Amino acid sequence: MATGQNNDFNTLIMQQLDRISNQITTQTSEFSKQTNELNNEIQYLKKEMASLGAKFEAKDNTIMSIESWKNDVSQILSLSDISELKKMKSEVPQTILKIQNTIQQHTIDISNIDNDHTHDIANHHDKFEKLEHEIRDLQDFKTKSFTAFTVLQIIMTLALFWKEIFSK
Repeated sequence: MATGQNNDFNTLIMQQLDRISNQITTQTSEFSKQTNELNNEIQYLKKEMASLGAKFEAKDNTIMSIESWKNDVSQILSLSDISELKKMKSEVPQTILKIQNTIQQHTIDISNIDNDHTHDIANHHDKFEKLEHEIRDLQDFKTKSFTAFTVLQIIMTLALFWKEIFSK
C-alpha cells in the first residue's frame, strides 16, 4: 500500500514538473519573440539614424553653400561700393535691402536647421539608451529562465532515478 502511495506521489510530482517545464518553455519562446521584436526595432532605429544622418549632411551642405554665397556677396559688394551705388541709381537701395533680407532669412534658416539637428540627436539618444536597458533586462531574464529550467530538469532526472532505485 505504501508503494501505491509512492507511485501516486511520484506521478503527481512528475505531472507538476512537466507542467513547470512546459511553462518555462512557453516563457522562453515568448522571451525569444520579444528579443526578436526588440532587435527588429533596433534595426529600424539604426535605419532611421542613417536616414537622419543623410538629412543632417544635406543640411550641413546647404548651410555651407549659403555661407559661401554670403561670403561671395560680401566680397563683391563692400560698404563703399554700396554708397557709390546709392548715389548712382535709385534702384540699388531696394536691391541692397532685398540682399540683406535674404541674408537675414538664410541666417535664421541656418539657426533653425542647427536647432533641429541638435533636437533630433537628443531624441534618438534617449531611445537607444532605453532599448539597451530593455535588452539587458531581457538577457537577464533569459539567463534566469534557462537556469531555472536546467535545475528543474536535474530535479526531474533525480526523481526518475530515485523512482528506479526504490521501485525495485
